[in-house]
Amino acid sequence: MDSVSNQKRPSPREADLQTKCRTWAKTSYGIDSLKLTNKVGVPDCLFYHAGRMLFVEFKILGRSSRPIQTFIQKQIAEQGFRVEVIDEILKFKELIKEVFGET
Repeated sequence: MDSVSNQKRPSPREADLQTKCRTWAKTSYGIDSLKLTNKVGVPDCLFYHAGRMLFVEFKILGRSSRPIQTFIQKQIAEQGFRVEVIDEILKFKELIKEVFGET
């Protein structure tokens, strides 16, 4: 039983991270979001508030985007939109403050 309690906890799933981030953005800053899960490669969420938009791809800590995701992220960025890959809630909070300001 001691060996079990000393084991590292598993990394949070992407869906858990996404839920925490979306909830925090809404409750802390009033930022709305849409889940964009209908097409392979499209970022997970679109956050929008006060005329600003941000696309976010959520990943498990340390993981990176797949090639199709990187390709679509680049296409979105080339159109002038910001796209970020997030693997930690603290990074997400910093990003929200940067993009949407301290409201």
